[in-house]
Amino acid sequence: MWFLITAEAKEGVTLKEIQEKRKEWVERGIESVLQRTCKSVERFAVLGVSPRKAFWLIETEDWGISHIFADHFGDLWRIQTYHVVRQSLAEALRPKAGEPA
Repeated sequence: MWFLITAEAKEGVTLKEIQEKRKEWVERGIESVLQRTCKSVERFAVLGVSPRKAFWLIETEDWGISHIFADHFGDLWRIQTYHVVRQSLAEALRPKAGEPA
């Protein structure tokens, strides 16, 4: 399964606070937990926007993976999680029952 997790910094959050939270993530070894439980984890930063935004594209069989992000970063970021499917434009022209158009 694929998940898209988006994060937008809450109003008033400073870069220093974000950096401290990232450092804590690394020091607590959370990244290694993701590496063990996920087939793929990719992080992307959106450049040139305010508030700061980032997103992760994750392939995993663990439905609870988004809680790791919300539990750790939720005090600084608004976190949204989406279950997504990979599809070409041609496939999007003829969605199957229950799939997004």
